[in-house]
Amino acid sequence: MKSQITDFCSWHPLTGALYHCPECDSELCEHCVDDRQYQNGGELVCGNCGSHILYAGVPVDVEPFWRRIDKSFRYPLRLPVLLLLIVSAVITEILRSYSPVLQGLGSVLLAAVFFKYWFTCLTDTAQGEMEAPPVLSAFSGSMSLFFRLILLFVAFGAAYGGLAALAAPYHELVSALIVLIVPACLINFGMTDRFTAALNPWMAIKLITRLGLQYWLLLGLILVMYGSVEFLSGLLQEQQTLFMPLADFISNYYMMVLFHLMGYMIYQNQRVLGIAGTIEPSFDLQRTNRQLQMDRLRILLLSARWQDADRLLGQLLGELPGDPELQNLRYRLLLGTLPGKLLEAKQQKITLPLQEAQQILDQYLLFTGSRAVEQMLSPHKDILAIWASYLPASGKLRLMLAHGWFQQGDFKRALALLNGFHKLKASKSSVLEAYHLMQQVLHNMPGMERQAQQCHRFIQQLSAMQGTTGSAR
Repeated sequence: MKSQITDFCSWHPLTGALYHCPECDSELCEHCVDDRQYQNGGELVCGNCGSHILYAGVPVDVEPFWRRIDKSFRYPLRLPVLLLLIVSAVITEILRSYSPVLQGLGSVLLAAVFFKYWFTCLTDTAQGEMEAPPVLSAFSGSMSLFFRLILLFVAFGAAYGGLAALAAPYHELVSALIVLIVPACLINFGMTDRFTAALNPWMAIKLITRLGLQYWLLLGLILVMYGSVEFLSGLLQEQQTLFMPLADFISNYYMMVLFHLMGYMIYQNQRVLGIAGTIEPSFDLQRTNRQLQMDRLRILLLSARWQDADRLLGQLLGELPGDPELQNLRYRLLLGTLPGKLLEAKQQKITLPLQEAQQILDQYLLFTGSRAVEQMLSPHKDILAIWASYLPASGKLRLMLAHGWFQQGDFKRALALLNGFHKLKASKSSVLEAYHLMQQVLHNMPGMERQAQQCHRFIQQLSAMQGTTGSAR
């Protein structure tokens, strides 16, 4: 097994790899995975060797973080989510007219709802889910997450107070450090679900280093969001009744965007963060059996496993004999391996490989000729360029090709196809048609007058034999 998984699919070099096969040491995208067992509750296996595969994390060609920012602002724009934001802002405003005890209790309950929902946004996005989760997820489950987050923010406050007391002249620097490190701590908490990991400053610094520019873009976005709320406060400072619910709505909206972006950073950087194997992948590629087999075929062709590819094509053509793509693929495969078959037949003095090749080539030419005789000529010419002595076994096919080459003015090729036609297992009418065509071919070839006369006499003999046979009947 490789010490480090490469970024791109072994069979699709421009596509990012999602899986790694330790058995054949291959990187695989979705199209190179065999999911037939997976659809029935089994596991995904390698499309190359059929072995168990490992999830390698999201592919490198996934949408970059900075291109996701504009979509992130559309992330909460679903009617149930917007209703949650509006209702919570209205409830918060109503609570302001009640006693501090009721205000506190209401604020705690709303904070519990939103904390749960924000972290659901983060964890779902980290798993690759790019739609906002159902609003009901904010009200389900236990309150343990909320209390752990409260403890986390209490710890942040205590750390800030302690640092501010120790470094009073550098109060602003301490504030900046806390702002810098808090998102990293939340991301670590989202990745590990461990309180200690979230409070570990070394883990936060390591995360910031690994994320690099993405993390600084996130911080810049936080500052922009904070600035926009402050700007709104300045505009509506004399209309607190309007400003407070609006500020609550915008702040909660921004938090959803931020937690979604933090989740996306985890999703995009699974390999960098070393958590690729800990995240359960979702395999959503929907393929017909034909599409799956075509993906499998591509692997066989690219790995030069010609016999396996030919065997698979034969199986597919048995199921779909009229499929033009499959017919063309098998023809191209055979044409590419034909020189090797010819050499093998010559060296080992065996004819079986050539008989099989002849059968496949005959089938392909008949298939192309079923649409138009002219379409047979180009592949026939390509075959002859490699296998000069190739002659179709089928009398019907020879006659079709001979007519085509005669119409094209290639009398030499037409004559080669018609010569000895009477020895084939063809109907008497086909034999007669073939020699009538041969007579026309010979008439058009200089210096072949004597052969044309012989052909004419042979036709008369054939006609007489047919007449005798007909009379006997």
